Amino acid sequence: MVNKIVFLDIDGTLINSYQGPNVQHVGSLFADFKIQNDLLLAINSNRSLQDIMPIAKQFKIRGPLVAENGAFFYLPQTKKKFRLLSPVAANKIIKNLEYVKNLIKKFVITKTNFKLIWKDIDTVKALKDLNKYQSANNTLLMLNNKFRQYTMSIHVRAINNGLVKPATKEIKLISTFVQKGLPKNINLTVTFSKKYSNLLVFSSQVSKQSAVAQLKKQYYPNAKFYAIGDEISDYNMIKDIGKFYAVKNTDKVAQKKSVYVSKFTYTRGVLDILKRIISQ
Repeated sequence: MVNKIVFLDIDGTLINSYQGPNVQHVGSLFADFKIQNDLLLAINSNRSLQDIMPIAKQFKIRGPLVAENGAFFYLPQTKKKFRLLSPVAANKIIKNLEYVKNLIKKFVITKTNFKLIWKDIDTVKALKDLNKYQSANNTLLMLNNKFRQYTMSIHVRAINNGLVKPATKEIKLISTFVQKGLPKNINLTVTFSKKYSNLLVFSSQVSKQSAVAQLKKQYYPNAKFYAIGDEISDYNMIKDIGKFYAVKNTDKVAQKKSVYVSKFTYTRGVLDILKRIISQ
């Protein structure tokens, strides 16, 4: 019987900005928590399911995987995916995302002096090989995650004089342009991350919080819910359902909302918090 479920964020929590853990032998370390038969580790992320699954395998996580900002969740034990959108709503979102994609391209082409390179691509791999684009100049490189179905994550880089750099200024302008250009009947949220220099687009109809609430209602009504993260969105996901814990590198706003802030960052902080949750 599962008595405790701990939802883990990926970027900035399980892994650092270099896309890796800050401890060795994570597989064996996290597998040790299997000894606690009442504890189940899960993931709740804005990432696509295809991007989440290798992380889940690396960290030996066998609980639910919430993907694409709560658009759906996947249960590894049954290998079933559950969408939190009706077929009509899902199809409408896909159509609206295509509209947003064209709006973004229109902005770059007509409102800036940049050339545009757009790639629908495996962004995890692409971000490790940005040097291949160095020959371009005065160019915005936009890497759109090809695995996503109901959300968009577009990493934006500016290329000038052989240098590929985060396009912080441009991504803010793009986000503002898209928000203003969206018709009122398109219920999409458009935001951006300075930290990762990427543009995020997702449905306003679902959220990480609604996915967790559905999991509790449908599958784990008697379990205690916890979340470990590094941002205020991780707190919002769990605030009405369970307790929020923060790793050391969490922003100050989210730290104030947590019941405990680890003295360790990233993976090491997660392990520290898990030990504390188990002891309760």
